[in-house]
Amino acid sequence: MSAEPATAPVRQGRHLPLAVVFFTVLLDLLGFGMLLPVLPFYALAYHASALQVGLLLSVYSLAQFLFAPLWGSLSDRVGRRKVLLMSIFGTAASNLLLALAPTLTLLFVARFAAGVFAANVSTAQAYIADGTDPERRAKGMGMVGAAFGLGFVLGPGIGSFLVTTGSQTLVPFTAAGLSAFNLVLAFFLLPESLPPEMRHKTSLRWIDLEGLRHLGKGPQVFGILGVIFLVILSFSAMESMLALFCEDRFGFGAKETGFLLVFIGIVITAIQGGLIGKLSRRFGERRLILAGIGLKVVGLVVLTEAGSLPILLAAAAILATGAGIYTPSIPTLISRLTASDRQGATLGLTRAPSSLARAVGPFFGGWFFQHVSPTAPFVASCLVMVAAGLLAVWVLRGLHPE
Repeated sequence: MSAEPATAPVRQGRHLPLAVVFFTVLLDLLGFGMLLPVLPFYALAYHASALQVGLLLSVYSLAQFLFAPLWGSLSDRVGRRKVLLMSIFGTAASNLLLALAPTLTLLFVARFAAGVFAANVSTAQAYIADGTDPERRAKGMGMVGAAFGLGFVLGPGIGSFLVTTGSQTLVPFTAAGLSAFNLVLAFFLLPESLPPEMRHKTSLRWIDLEGLRHLGKGPQVFGILGVIFLVILSFSAMESMLALFCEDRFGFGAKETGFLLVFIGIVITAIQGGLIGKLSRRFGERRLILAGIGLKVVGLVVLTEAGSLPILLAAAAILATGAGIYTPSIPTLISRLTASDRQGATLGLTRAPSSLARAVGPFFGGWFFQHVSPTAPFVASCLVMVAAGLLAVWVLRGLHPE
């Protein structure tokens, strides 16, 4: 096979590279989704407490918080393709380490390593921004979100099925195999999207704040980072304890939790794969961001009161709808306001508060679950989401016009 398809920059309107990046993200999220229903029970097999389960979920995002800005800045300088390949390789290695880990300590090391190399989503978003005009960007970002959602649809179901074989290690081994296949796919089929003449020429910075200046004045910039942080803090505290909550209230195991996550993923995929482009054109990203946050508040209230399976599914559907609307709208709005040579750095940097929130959220979720009550994480998450909504109303008024 000629090397040309892997090196020629993406041209406006080419559909094959965008399809390849879709499958690249999908395969990455399949491996991630497979581990979601299994990790809490995987940790319990090492006699971990609820707090330690939360910490195990947190350490991945802590590493992502530390390294996501670096990967984004690096992709602006060396191109998206190289960063995606490094990310996929690191993910494969970390999943293999997770499968072979004999102690709880090495489980933490494996998850930290996975977080270090978790650069696929923000780099894929920058890739989409390179190859689409602003009018079609919401649809492109929705495509990444749809891959994310499909990962949640198929991944937990596959993970739950593999658990029924009786070997929990089969899940991370399979995730590592998917990453290895993903690496081969991306190496041969994924072209570069950022030509050399459009790459940023300054020295590499771990944190590059220059791109954020396009978003508005200082208070608005830090405000939108605050909104991102609060939304993900709330959501991650909830989702990290969802498996233990369902085990406590409904007697769920890894299999049932996996099916619940499949249901959530179906809703998210339906919205991001088919509706988000039309919704964005009709209502704009700002209204969708507020609507998504509002739906998450409602979903958390319903989840707190869930006493039966239908109510649980209703809460999950509302939360998934909110996530499906909110998640692609934030990067689309930010990308519209960012210079073309700083897409990677800015999108990577705005992923940092998400990663920090995902590092902190499971810790607090585990603490509230263990020391207060099984519903306490959801009550606290609801209050945080309300604060995020109030902050978003103020922030979105002050951002530069679309």
